[in-house]
Amino acid sequence: MEEEKPKLKIKLKVKPEVTPSSSNGDAIVAADEAAKKKKKKKKDKEKKRKLMEAAAADVKPATKKVKLEKGSAEAVVKTAAKQKGKKLKELDPTERLTYAMQSFLWWDADEPPEGCQWRTMEHAGVSFPESYVPHGIKLKYDGKEVDLTPAQEEAATFFAATDPDGMHLGNPKTAKIFIKNFFTDFKAILGRGHIIKDFNKCDFEPIRSYLNEQKIIKKAISDAERKANKAVRDELAHKFGFALVDGHLEKVGNYNMEPPGTFRGYVKLLFWCLLTVDLSRSLLLCFYCSLLSQPVHLSRSGQRSLTH
Repeated sequence: MEEEKPKLKIKLKVKPEVTPSSSNGDAIVAADEAAKKKKKKKKDKEKKRKLMEAAAADVKPATKKVKLEKGSAEAVVKTAAKQKGKKLKELDPTERLTYAMQSFLWWDADEPPEGCQWRTMEHAGVSFPESYVPHGIKLKYDGKEVDLTPAQEEAATFFAATDPDGMHLGNPKTAKIFIKNFFTDFKAILGRGHIIKDFNKCDFEPIRSYLNEQKIIKKAISDAERKANKAVRDELAHKFGFALVDGHLEKVGNYNMEPPGTFRGYVKLLFWCLLTVDLSRSLLLCFYCSLLSQPVHLSRSGQRSLTH
């Protein structure tokens, strides 16, 4: 009899059908969304990798920096190329004059002769104030306005500029002397036969008010006007503020002539002083120097040469 072969038992796993329900449906939707996100993330990553590869292809390979020796031809050429684009600092005239004075090596200069501080000096002289410009404000006498010439108006303006509460007019002891001396010279300028005879009838208040207004206007000027005024002062300083002594520059302490006005001394004896300078006729320039042994010769050319 033939042997009976053993029978193989095969078990088949059959996937049960999933019947849609409320809980199973939510799980399926969530699984689909997760798969979509994963696919999108992978796609973005691949796109980013391609962009980085493209950018890396445009970059030139880094070259090794070679340190040049100081003073070599290559280093000089490289330094010149760097400085070519740089702008040098621009100096104004005042800074240039300052650097010019600082460049003088006094310890290397020749000593002047015994008893002298310098051999030659060139200087443009002194700066005179501008001519008086009439303002046209009338002086009142006995309540009525009086017409004055420019010279008479200038003298009246000198007195109006004096502070009525200051040390000269505010002090009863000095005010009498100050007014007496002023009016004596003021009458001389007015001349004989003028209507003004008594100082007590003179009213300087209109001129004084005008001067006070001008002070306020000067303080309220714009930055552009202030800059323009400074430019004018600097121009005068560059012309008169320096002297050439033995071939090198020296700064002058004071080069401005005192403008005409009332002399206001600090003593009890006060007097009125009017100074008129006529440049067309004469020019007086005084130098006080105890070391000078010869007279100073002046010329009309504007340049003064002083030589021992």
